[in-house]
Amino acid sequence: MQILPSISKKCIVIYNFTGLPFGSAAAMIVSGSLIQAFGWPSVFWIVGLLASLWLCLWMNFVYSSPSTHTNMSAEEFKYIESSLGDSSDSKKLSDVKFLRMRTNIF
Repeated sequence: MQILPSISKKCIVIYNFTGLPFGSAAAMIVSGSLIQAFGWPSVFWIVGLLASLWLCLWMNFVYSSPSTHTNMSAEEFKYIESSLGDSSDSKKLSDVKFLRMRTNIF
């Protein structure tokens, strides 16, 4: 995402990788009650509906760049643009020496 400063990206990754197991554990805990009350297909329907709801919220409230964000103040826009810096310094995937990495493992 181009809209997050690097320190925020680190936090988002941490929240994502810690939140995923908690969501899976919560689904496992709730699924037993759902199966008893409504049958086994209800687990798939409810989890699918929750995922669809999350997707709708994500598509409406998350933007890929500051320039496309509609509810951002000028001050926020200026802060984000200044904290992003120049992205031309970042390495491209084609610059990574995969063969060399593989040979260094063994």
